[in-house]
Amino acid sequence: MFSTGRQRENVNIRDDGFDLGGTLRAGFAVALGVRTNMSSNSVRRRQLATRDIDEIARLAAEVFARKGYHGTSVTNLCEALGFQRGTLYYRIGSKERLAVEIHTRFIEPFIERLRSATANASSPADALNAFSREMMRTIAKDQALVKVFFDEFRPGSEKRWAQVETKRDRVVHLLESILAEGRSRGLFIVSDIEIAALGFLGMHNWAVRWYEPEGRLTPDEISAIFVEIFLRGIANAAAAGSC
Repeated sequence: MFSTGRQRENVNIRDDGFDLGGTLRAGFAVALGVRTNMSSNSVRRRQLATRDIDEIARLAAEVFARKGYHGTSVTNLCEALGFQRGTLYYRIGSKERLAVEIHTRFIEPFIERLRSATANASSPADALNAFSREMMRTIAKDQALVKVFFDEFRPGSEKRWAQVETKRDRVVHLLESILAEGRSRGLFIVSDIEIAALGFLGMHNWAVRWYEPEGRLTPDEISAIFVEIFLRGIANAAAAGSC
């Protein structure tokens, strides 16, 4: 978890590390026309220090998505968040803890959206379409977060990685249950449920790398193509013998 802050002697500090007393004193000084040694950059840093954890996670994800987890330095994170190094450690604790927080804050609502999208499907094929649409819509909305989630899973010393891994598996298991239902009804011909699920996810995972919001296809249109390829394949049945 992120640090909630500590009381410092003789300093008026809120739980999020923001020096309320210092800011108020600076505000009164400006109102009275008194010069202060608090520069505009200093004020800006204090404002940035009050970012909520969701915003911190989102901004950090953009850095991890561009540079990769190992390629991202603490300096890179400080620049993106507008933090001094001390504030970064005060609010977050470590780079690894921040990575865990990004995964945790992404996976929980993502799983709920997938479950909700597929819960009322009229058939396994309909559920597969709903699953795919939700994945592509999520990529379109939170491309950096999704990229970090798929590409930067780096279990380390942080104990919460095990919880994240368990929740990641739920995504695969949900998809596997859809495929298994389709096979049990005789609607899908699937020799290996696990490999089929990973292959389906792989199409979407790779879309994180090439999807462009201003591209010629919407997320739903891309999803429909993925599902069509997955369910029907690309071979022409009438010409199957010549393929």
